[in-house]
Amino acid sequence: MKILLAFLTALMICHIAYPAELFGTVDAISGNASVSDQSGKASGVSAGQKIYEGQTIETASGSEVHLVTEDGGIIALRPSTAFRVDAYKAEGGTADKIFMSLFRGAMRSITGWVGKHDNSAYRITTPNATVGIRGN
Repeated sequence: MKILLAFLTALMICHIAYPAELFGTVDAISGNASVSDQSGKASGVSAGQKIYEGQTIETASGSEVHLVTEDGGIIALRPSTAFRVDAYKAEGGTADKIFMSLFRGAMRSITGWVGKHDNSAYRITTPNATVGIRGN
């Protein structure tokens, strides 16, 4: 039992020490928005701010946030939007992925090299969706 407890404690410490992947940078903000981590701790969003895997961004009514992802993509979060970065990895390997959730509102996305290299590695999950794809 002590060994199991020690193992679980070590596992928790390793999980806490593991840094989240850098998803991108806030390129522009108009109005008000907040970003919260997995624990729910929220703070205001500002231009130049780094956004990490696991964080949720919420834009206020009449507000927008534009992000530039680490793989060169662009995400535009429209007014009254709630968006989360579920998983992100952009290292140039087969494990690269961009998984996001759009809980409410609207967004625009221009994929970076991860989505262009492997479109199955790029996913946006929504409660219901309307998708328009332009270009190739």
